[in-house]
Amino acid sequence: MKRRILITGATSGIGKALALTLVKKDNTLIISGRNSDALQKLKIELSPLCRDVYVVKADLSSSLDLKHLAQYTKQASVIINSAAEFGPTQNFLNVPSYEIKKALQVNVLAPIILSQSALPEMLRINYGRIINIGSTGGLGAYPLRTPYCLSKSALISFTKTFNSEIRSGEYPNCNNVKSFCICPGPVEGDRLEKQIQDRAFYKDQEIKVMREKFTSILGRVIPVDEVVKIIISLLKSDVESDEIVTF
Repeated sequence: MKRRILITGATSGIGKALALTLVKKDNTLIISGRNSDALQKLKIELSPLCRDVYVVKADLSSSLDLKHLAQYTKQASVIINSAAEFGPTQNFLNVPSYEIKKALQVNVLAPIILSQSALPEMLRINYGRIINIGSTGGLGAYPLRTPYCLSKSALISFTKTFNSEIRSGEYPNCNNVKSFCICPGPVEGDRLEKQIQDRAFYKDQEIKVMREKFTSILGRVIPVDEVVKIIISLLKSDVESDEIVTF
């Protein structure tokens, strides 16, 4: 099946790994991120394998950038919301309100607006996938991470609400339009390393000690490839899976 796929946060981590996996001649890829140099470098890497690769530089904390990116999703059948605002590692008492607003803008409002823009096309062809990258932090709670956990919890709620509306019959003949929220534990990469460093700095501990403590408490660090494999499986037309995928 030919798909028009938008990937936000495409220049690193899960987003980049997905772009490299989904690059096929039959697909149209729209890759988005904040770093224009990294986007262009990724496009050069993808182009030999896929003729249709579009680059959209967008900071999703900017309403204007988000509006611009949404124009590219009107014919998309797959939206992968991988971009994330991780917010500060700080106790709630000292979290500035703008940090909470920024996390909600990037982690919740952006996926909602991009999904809303793509939904008419998904309904028309009776195929659509909205893949939201959540976190176990949205299912429970991590101390010192109020903006992040709050926004990921809201993203899970959006996923469930979207699916309940589809299942209710609000849009006839659209049984193959589905949303999933992927909620892994800590995933390997630069984002996890920054979180460890930030927590070590906040707690005035050595990074090595914090890394060992972090890993022992959370059980394991998840390889990016494991996350990608699960997401790819959810794109299949006959997929049967829980809407909230945790691991």
